[in-house]
Amino acid sequence: MARFSILSLSLTLLFVWCLLAEKGLCRPSSNEEEYDDDYYQNDDDTDYEGEDKDDDEYSGPPPTITSHPLNLEVHPGETVVLPCDTVNLTRMLEVFSLIWKTDSRILFLDKIQQAPIDTRITYNSHNNSLVITNVNASDSGHYICSYSVLPKSVEVMHTLNVFAPAKIKSIEPAGGIFDKGSQLTLKCNVTGYPRPEITWKKLGRHRVPDTTILSTNDAIVFDSIERFDSGTYECIARNDQGPEVSSTVNIRVHYVPEIDVEEEIVTSGEDYEAVLKCVVHAEPKARVKWFKDDQPIPEMNHTRIYQMENKFFYHIDQTKTTDFGKYVCSATNSKGTTNSKVIELTGRPSTPKFIRANLGDSGKSLHVEWDIISYAPISEYKLLYKPANPDAKWHGISPPVEDAVEGNVYKLKYHLSDLPAGDFLVTLRARNAYGWTSQAKPHPFTIDEENHEETADPSIMQEPDHEATAETSKMAEEHNTQNGGSRPRITSILTIISLSAFFL
Repeated sequence: MARFSILSLSLTLLFVWCLLAEKGLCRPSSNEEEYDDDYYQNDDDTDYEGEDKDDDEYSGPPPTITSHPLNLEVHPGETVVLPCDTVNLTRMLEVFSLIWKTDSRILFLDKIQQAPIDTRITYNSHNNSLVITNVNASDSGHYICSYSVLPKSVEVMHTLNVFAPAKIKSIEPAGGIFDKGSQLTLKCNVTGYPRPEITWKKLGRHRVPDTTILSTNDAIVFDSIERFDSGTYECIARNDQGPEVSSTVNIRVHYVPEIDVEEEIVTSGEDYEAVLKCVVHAEPKARVKWFKDDQPIPEMNHTRIYQMENKFFYHIDQTKTTDFGKYVCSATNSKGTTNSKVIELTGRPSTPKFIRANLGDSGKSLHVEWDIISYAPISEYKLLYKPANPDAKWHGISPPVEDAVEGNVYKLKYHLSDLPAGDFLVTLRARNAYGWTSQAKPHPFTIDEENHEETADPSIMQEPDHEATAETSKMAEEHNTQNGGSRPRITSILTIISLSAFFL
């Protein structure tokens, strides 16, 4: 019973205390009240954001850089000060990021030097300038001071040029192998101040530079590289700060073999030697084989094949009639196969070689001279001439044949006299027991009009042998028709009339 009374009394006191607290008669201490107020104020998002905005955001004018860009030229070892004077700096400067940077990297960010650390470069916080002591050539470049401000950056850029001799850093590409027809650019990367002058040359044998200057730019461009572009190229750089420097690069061009034939017709005779030659250009090196009448040439006792540098020879010690025919040399490398032009070995005389042609003293005649090689006796010549008109026909003369002047060398000398005025072509062929030669390249010549008198008949070409008379007369008739052949006829009529008058 006593225990129940104590419990009832406790509940009654608790009820009375809670009632007094509800009516405001019972409140927490002042310390507890401040804690609760602060707690609920911090829990209010609106008030918290408002207070941050008031404390941190800067709404005034942004920093403005008043320093002007500088273009400096200095010598190695000097000290350089690059200014970055700024206005509108406030206590809120930490809102903006200060940056000093070069072309390649950031030097200072928010006044803190960035790695790699260079003790020669310092930041002056008094006026935001950048100080570089003991400058060297590697310090040349652009230096930018900026403040990061949205929506744009405020900056000033200075250019620093340190005097330095010419130096070649590299040539790109550093040589190599390239296929014929591909594009190639050789670039010479050069440093130095003042900017070095660049010269490109190609080295010849024994690495002696060719005097020809290929380019004065920093690069050579090959739009389509050819086989003769293979070789060693030299880049030369110079300025007034030191001696000139140079560097080389080697270029190799790979291509299908290319073959040159110096003589497409080779003349020989029975029991005489004969030499056929092909000049082969190939990279990589080529294997060369000889063919006769489209068949591989078998090994024979009287023949041999040899090479001298890029020249390939098929040598016949004592030529037989069975050796006459058409030959081809074939060259093969990893890029492909090429066949030469046909080389004909023949017993016919060689194509006549023109020696000279001289006008006579009267200006109306022509003396011509040719050399011909023939291992069999020459039996006939055919001297051909015509007016230098594409539609004109050739007219032939058969000069007499004389014995060889020396060994197998024959010489033809012939004199054409009383030629009409005009432009002409003259050429020659020769024949022996194996056939006619190819026609020699026509030689042009001119007979001037002023060398002919009015009374002369310019249509008649008198030749020293009777065989030429009929053909030259034919040409004279044609020439007479083309150039007013009625003039001699009119002259004859006038002469008859004059004589009649005289006798009457």
